[in-house]
Amino acid sequence: MTGPALSGCSLSAVYVLCVGEQPAGITSADLAGAYRGDPNGRLTLAADGTVTVSDWSHRVHGTSGKVVRIAHASGTWALRETTAEDGILEVVMTLDAEGGTVHEYANIGGSRKKPELVYHLGGDPDSCETVDLARAE
Repeated sequence: MTGPALSGCSLSAVYVLCVGEQPAGITSADLAGAYRGDPNGRLTLAADGTVTVSDWSHRVHGTSGKVVRIAHASGTWALRETTAEDGILEVVMTLDAEGGTVHEYANIGGSRKKPELVYHLGGDPDSCETVDLARAE
């Protein structure tokens, strides 16, 4: 999904434009489960705080937009507040992949019963260049 570019907006303004409203009261237990997206493959957030990904696209930070595919990786995940003034939560993942450690972040959309993860493939959340990961049925 590609949306309008923003400049100098608050995180909450970017969040609502790119992701939609964050589900009220969302918890780690609500997020545990398997997700699928395109071009990102499969992501599983386990209730014990572990994560696995397969066929994952990762934009290498510090490059001119280089995207690499990660066939399979595992690691840990947590739900955290991004900034105190905005109150926005995000999923933070640390993956042990071939070639080193990868840090990924995803915003949360959808509902508590059917959450969606929104991954900023563009690296810049202001760009709204996102990949939506829907809960796998």
